Amino acid sequence: RSGLLNNAILIISADHGESFTADYGGHSGPKLHDELIRIPLIIKGTGLMRGLRIDQPVSQVDLAPTILDLAGGGSDIAGMEGRSLRPLLVGGDLPANDAFSMAFQRSNRVGTLAVGSLALTRGRWKFVHYWGQPNLPGYRDLTDALYDTDTDPSESRDVAGQHPDTARAMKAAIMQKRATMTSAAISR
Repeated sequence: RSGLLNNAILIISADHGESFTADYGGHSGPKLHDELIRIPLIIKGTGLMRGLRIDQPVSQVDLAPTILDLAGGGSDIAGMEGRSLRPLLVGGDLPANDAFSMAFQRSNRVGTLAVGSLALTRGRWKFVHYWGQPNLPGYRDLTDALYDTDTDPSESRDVAGQHPDTARAMKAAIMQKRATMTSAAISR
């Protein structure tokens, strides 16, 4: 009411979701089910659509370019990872984009990540890739899996065998992302 937020951008989000299912290790873990990776994102600001609900998956990596764009620095986002969500926030369209999620166990602070999982959501599909074995009871011998989240929202049936081309393409995208992350970590 005081008007202090009239020219502000207010963003509410989280770093992870919560899972209360029986087959889950609390609020963190390697499986990357939607309960863990789907988080709230609420953005309020001048010129943005009020009450607009967007179901398109986006990523937290999109937050920095979005903030910069909304603050008037749109030309500065060209080299950033992620993209501005401004078109969606003003009622326009934005092409669907891959959304990556990741969970890593503590690794040596130099060198490559030894244990982790990386998920790719692409439309109705989610592919989860594991490397190393997590040091968590009940989570040994995890294997890569492809889920059709439209027909199996609980992500309980691996359908990679029925959709090998989709599984192969998504794993290739994950491996490319993982290589990019590894080279960025090594170059620091």
